Amino acid sequence: MGISLRRFDGRDKMAFNEAQKRAIRHFKGPAMVLAGPGSGKTTVITHRVKALIEERGVDPGSILVITFTKAAAAEMKERFGALTENRYGRVGFGTFHAVFFQILKLAYRYQASDIIREEERTALMRDLGATPFQALRKVILPEIRPGMISGFILAFTLSIDDFAVTIFTIGNEGLETLSTFIYADARKGGLTPELRPLSTIIFVTVLVLLIVINKRAEKSKS
Repeated sequence: MGISLRRFDGRDKMAFNEAQKRAIRHFKGPAMVLAGPGSGKTTVITHRVKALIEERGVDPGSILVITFTKAAAAEMKERFGALTENRYGRVGFGTFHAVFFQILKLAYRYQASDIIREEERTALMRDLGATPFQALRKVILPEIRPGMISGFILAFTLSIDDFAVTIFTIGNEGLETLSTFIYADARKGGLTPELRPLSTIIFVTVLVLLIVINKRAEKSKS
């Protein structure tokens, strides 16, 4: 293989580990890479795209790199350009929304004005005689339900991860998180009375924040 595995990009010089090398060298079939923040995912992706072009002969216009945010897409494009000296400008970088909108725009000649916004959908429901509760139940909740479920799963998973890492590295002594605090109290024979007002404070704080955010959104719309 002619792939350079001795540097991350123009800013850092650092050797790739074996997992990163396998991700870069992989060619045929799907591949899933699981890695945490700061572990070099962007660097691996940019080197993988470079390897696909230079070592595998893949057409740069056939490569599409999708991420979640504009900032991440811009950074990845910038770092890929620095890595390859901007020789492969046809590689596509973008977010899910931007890429899918481009597909609608090119295939069906959609414009931004053709896509109805959430507030417009709610207003349309009201014009059709729906009450705010019906609009919430029929339009808004179905739209945000996947995000709510994903957020719950993510929060639950991160809580377990935080708890497991803390317990198995330092135990109950030293750094204390909310999950380890509750765990330690439960092991003593039940939750102490201090935890009840704590959970109430957290709930009330979140509720107040949601009310304030919604009120401000209503004022800005009006």
